[in-house]
Amino acid sequence: MKPFSLGRDRNGRELPVVEQSDYLCALVFAGPGSQSIPIPSGATFAAFASTGAYWVRVGGSATVPAADVLDGTAAELNPPSRALGGATVLGVAVPLACTVSVAFYG
Repeated sequence: MKPFSLGRDRNGRELPVVEQSDYLCALVFAGPGSQSIPIPSGATFAAFASTGAYWVRVGGSATVPAADVLDGTAAELNPPSRALGGATVLGVAVPLACTVSVAFYG
């Protein structure tokens, strides 16, 4: 698995772009729902993109909140990326049909 790194120009200077991951997942939701996906071995963080709103929980199942969640266990809305901290599963939930892309980096 590729490490997270910035692109470089011909002179070796870092550019404000990220190298493409070599481990990408796409989650296609036909409507509201959730999925838990295994985090690949060696991954240390994940970057997300989506065609709609999504909720993420590192290390557990994600749900779209239907009421206040005040005990610290809520999933997070639309994070651009997250450190994985040794977790083995990533939960993703959506309120409407959409596709969520997850790029893993080592």
